[in-house]
Amino acid sequence: MTTSSLPKGRVNICTPDAVIETSVLRVRKSSPVPTGARRYNRQAFLQTIHTMLPHEKDNNLALLLASLGISDALLARKALPFHPDARELAPAETSADGRTHLLIPPASKSWSAMKAAAYEDGIVIEIVSAFRDVEEQAQIILDKQARGMDMEAILTLSAPPGYSEHHTGRAVDINTPGCEEREEPFEATEAFRWLTTHAARFGFVLSYPRGNALGFIYEPWHWFYQPGAQA
Repeated sequence: MTTSSLPKGRVNICTPDAVIETSVLRVRKSSPVPTGARRYNRQAFLQTIHTMLPHEKDNNLALLLASLGISDALLARKALPFHPDARELAPAETSADGRTHLLIPPASKSWSAMKAAAYEDGIVIEIVSAFRDVEEQAQIILDKQARGMDMEAILTLSAPPGYSEHHTGRAVDINTPGCEEREEPFEATEAFRWLTTHAARFGFVLSYPRGNALGFIYEPWHWFYQPGAQA
């Protein structure tokens, strides 16, 4: 089964009236780089990260955060938990574009079981993003800075490098065919309703509900593998 296929006879889309045009993410995604905004040499920046990451991770991460303009004071105020990179990863799903999404082995196994159970109920769920390393997370922050966003706003949308649940290989961003990726209208889909009912028995919980203590926006697409946790 491909990740974009629907069960026979099923139609599962985000309805137009579910689209929130004032969504922070939608506004930020479509915002052009302001005139005079700081511009970055992406290749040079990523090369710097490559030279920083392999050894002395604690010190290098501090340097990386400082280079992005993420201060110790801001980190302390956000009080985000630190998430080290997963040590062992296994393929969980290959998307239509050929990208292989990785999770830790037990999370990968549980994802496959959950995906199959959803399909039996006529629901298609697919991975948009799974494991991300520190470099990828830094690039996400960098891209938002290049669009002129300030760090306070960025950290309501994305965690700093070293503090993303995606580093653990336990987090998945989920979508369903016909719905824009990582947008709040995912909440209106049958896929989300299925997840709220069934995901916990496969060990997945919603990380960022409305009004979450970490200050992130509501993310109905972001689920975390944590067997035994309360849904």
